[in-house]
Amino acid sequence: MTNSDKANVPNHNEVINILKEVEEKLPREMLAYLVLPNVILTLSGERPIGDGVFWSPDEEGANIILEDLKKIEDSLSSYSNELHFSCSRFNNPNIPNEFGVEYTILYQPGLVNTLERTGLLQESSKAYIIDRIGNNSSEEELHQLIVTELEKDDRWDRVALGDRGAMAQGIALGYPDKAILSAIANKFNYSDRERSFMLEGSADHHYEELVDAEIKFSSYLICPEPRYSYARSLINDQEIKCHEKRWSDILRDFYTSEYFTSLGHDIKFRAKIDQVS
Repeated sequence: MTNSDKANVPNHNEVINILKEVEEKLPREMLAYLVLPNVILTLSGERPIGDGVFWSPDEEGANIILEDLKKIEDSLSSYSNELHFSCSRFNNPNIPNEFGVEYTILYQPGLVNTLERTGLLQESSKAYIIDRIGNNSSEEELHQLIVTELEKDDRWDRVALGDRGAMAQGIALGYPDKAILSAIANKFNYSDRERSFMLEGSADHHYEELVDAEIKFSSYLICPEPRYSYARSLINDQEIKCHEKRWSDILRDFYTSEYFTSLGHDIKFRAKIDQVS
């Protein structure tokens, strides 16, 4: 990537600037949809993908949420051609009496920063991805692009297709390389965190237990949490510790800022937070 492709250093002030732009066009309480921890990291320029998921007990409520999100989509589209926002309704067959609404943000400065850090892609692949992803690109397009570029890399020939998909997801979410690779190597079973798994077909290879990253403020609001897992043997790894601190610092700086404190004093904003979370 050239110097012109490089994004600014991610920080919470970038988030505040974007939210202030939204405020100029929409009621302040609408920001409740955007102050989710994973979205804060995305809008800071730290990573490319952020999302929100909301539930309503009735279809009318879900439609109201969708209308709100479409207004946010319009306001963000006029803010920057580097930011793509999409939203939609969905139903979960496992939750028959709930109606879901979701949105996804793809932010190009976060993509540039993430690709600069990862060593899982070749430099030529990074440049190609940056060139192909535009303001109308979707999360799915980014994921497929990354998978395709990983498939071209001889280093990952022995990695199963499904695991290359997991690598692509980890890259798109800005996770550290070591965390991505260790999670894949240990075939983490999310239904049983404490077990030690035996690698199929190998009697002498044991899976390591995986632990969750310590991202402070990542549970501040109910949303898809910006948290990843990695092998316990990496718990003191400096690359991962620095990554945990960087994400924690961005979230801390935003949630303790004067701007967010002022939002908290707004009665309508607090009511909307209660509603959507």
